[in-house]
Amino acid sequence: MKDPAYLKREIQARAAAAGFDVAGITGPEAAQNAAANFQEFLRLGRHGDMGWL
Repeated sequence: MKDPAYLKREIQARAAAAGFDVAGITGPEAAQNAAANFQEFLRLGRHGDMGWL
């Protein structure tokens, strides 16, 4: 397996080459509250006119 620091740099370089201004890497713990956060996002009406959400 390749070095995680190398993979992070590679992903960020490819993102920059694709035109992204910023690309970040996070661990799986960041998704722990994803479902609840998404429901709150919808409840607050932050989805605008994207009714399909």
